[in-house]
Amino acid sequence: MMGWSKKKRTSITPNDQEWKELSNKQEMLDATRIPSDVLEKMTTEKVVNAVLDYPLVINIYAYDTYEAGLKALAQDSDAFKELLNRPDGGNELLKKLQVNKTLSSESSLEDLTVSVLLTDTTIWDSVSNKKLARDLVLTATNSTVKTPKGTSVPVIIRGEELTLTQKTQLNNSYINSYPSATFVSTSTSNYNCHSYAWYSDSTSNTYWMNDPSSYMTDGSYSSFTNLELNDLL
Repeated sequence: MMGWSKKKRTSITPNDQEWKELSNKQEMLDATRIPSDVLEKMTTEKVVNAVLDYPLVINIYAYDTYEAGLKALAQDSDAFKELLNRPDGGNELLKKLQVNKTLSSESSLEDLTVSVLLTDTTIWDSVSNKKLARDLVLTATNSTVKTPKGTSVPVIIRGEELTLTQKTQLNNSYINSYPSATFVSTSTSNYNCHSYAWYSDSTSNTYWMNDPSSYMTDGSYSSFTNLELNDLL
C-alpha cells in the first residue's frame, strides 16, 4: 500500500522509514495527501489503484459498519473523494474485482475491499442494475432479535466474512500501517460489541447490532449510578 507525500510529491508506503517516523494519524493523513492537479490527470483506473494503495484504506474495517468506514474514508482519502466524482468509478471497480476473481480462485483482502467500496451509495447507484455487481458484491441478510421485554431490534446476519488469507493480509496491513500500535488478536468479523453485550455472548452469535438503544428504553434493564460493591453482591 502506498500514499502520496505532498511535501516531496513522491510515493510513501508503510515499508518506508519515513512512514515509521509518523507519530499519529493526522501526520499519516498529511503525508498521504494527493494534490488535486495530480488527481485530475489520472485515469479512473489509476484513481481506483490509488484508493486501494492508500495505506489507511484498511480503516474501513475498524468501524461498526462499512457505511461508517466509507464515510470516514471519504474524509481522509483524496483518491476516494475523487473516485466518488467519477461517473465510471463503479465500472472500474467492477472490472478490477472481475479480473481479480478470474486470476485467482481465492479471495484476497483487495477483493474484499473492492467489494466494500462498491457498496458506497454513490458508487452502488451507478452499477446496481448490473447482474455482475449483484453477483460479486457482498450482501447481508437483515433480521431482528428481541429484548427481554419483547421489543424487536434490527440486526444483520453476518458471521465470519474473512477468509484465512484475508485475515492474514489484514493483520499484516494494520501492523505495517500502525507500527506504534500493539497487535492484540487476529482480525475477524464474528464479534460485534452491541450484539454480544445485549443479545448473546455465545461464540455462535452471528448477529451484528448497530443500535442497542431499545434494550435501554423499553424497561428491559434499569440504570444505576454510584453503586457500592456491597450493592452488587
